[in-house]
Amino acid sequence: MAETFLSMPPKDLFHDIVKRALEKDGWIITHEQLPLSFE
Repeated sequence: MAETFLSMPPKDLFHDIVKRALEKDGWIITHEQLPLSFE
């Protein structure tokens, strides 16, 4: 079977707001726009 890659949709209106809220809550964002692959 061929491996399929999905790219993330472009950042939307809420991206930066949600990211800041998560970081304020103690989350550590290590990657953004991380591609996912599956078979």
